[in-house]
Amino acid sequence: MNTHVDAYYDRQLVDEETHRSIILCKAVLDKQDSPVMTKIACHARIVALLDKLPVIRAFDRTRNTQNTSDLPDCAPKMRQLLVDRCMGYFNLACAFHGDGNVQNAASNYQRATTLGETLLQSVLAPRDEPAKNAEQRSELHSNTLTMLRVALRSWAEVERAIGRVTSAQRIEARVAALDTEP
Repeated sequence: MNTHVDAYYDRQLVDEETHRSIILCKAVLDKQDSPVMTKIACHARIVALLDKLPVIRAFDRTRNTQNTSDLPDCAPKMRQLLVDRCMGYFNLACAFHGDGNVQNAASNYQRATTLGETLLQSVLAPRDEPAKNAEQRSELHSNTLTMLRVALRSWAEVERAIGRVTSAQRIEARVAALDTEP
């Protein structure tokens, strides 16, 4: 069962102009013949738009001033926006990596993994809640964990390519720790 919640139609979370801009960027990304630099620009635009949303900024302020375990629970639509932003940084990193821009790829893999780890530790952690919300949280948790494993492995690969072997080894240790989790 698909439990995707479309937060983009909730005008309390995403204004009309931002929603339209994201739709346009996604349409360009869906075209197979779009140039790589255009795709990179669209991924960058999407994460910039999501980063500017007041609800995302409020979450970031809270996250930066508290332990992640103390973060407030988020409604399903807010969780979806947070996961989409995390995935946006991952997609941007993959696009840079595919284009051979390892510096920008490393930076965006790092951002994606930081956001992914925060989401897994707090927002997507299991809680007592209604079954529908628990199912969505579980699906988002699984998707985020999968993305995090791929992002960490890719980030380690990029760090090695840059010549940062010690950094790559630390990242690989994080992957090994994730792989031991269920």
